[in-house]
Amino acid sequence: MTDTFVTIDAGNIARFAPLYFRVFNAPPWNDGWASVEEVDKRLQLFAAFPSFLGLGLVMDAEPVAFAMGWGEYWVSGPSFFIKEYCVATERQRAGLGRALFGELARRLKAAGYTGTYLQTDPDSAAEAFYGRMGFQRLDLITMGRGLQDAV
Repeated sequence: MTDTFVTIDAGNIARFAPLYFRVFNAPPWNDGWASVEEVDKRLQLFAAFPSFLGLGLVMDAEPVAFAMGWGEYWVSGPSFFIKEYCVATERQRAGLGRALFGELARRLKAAGYTGTYLQTDPDSAAEAFYGRMGFQRLDLITMGRGLQDAV
């Protein structure tokens, strides 16, 4: 079995769209993506961010995990927002997520980032996983609004 970390960019990000589609259309997320092509559009927009960074884990030529996001400058210094973090459902609880974060953290630190943050569902298995990686819950909320009646 060959495990390889690969840098994700606009040229290869489509390779990770089927994995995203499978994982985030399944429980507990149940996102409801209609096609891998829709997911690819989403991921291509991420890759277009000037400070985008993506890291994938490929095993036997098959993408099995990835993390992607972008850098921001904050009062505490350069910080990295993990927009998406994904491990193939059938490979979860095997140490791949921990290995992926270890390599991502090493690369972020080498690039000068001083911290990282993300959003996830509260009281979920994902929150517990991130807690084991050293993330702490912040007192923030995410808000949304439709634009149908916007002026």
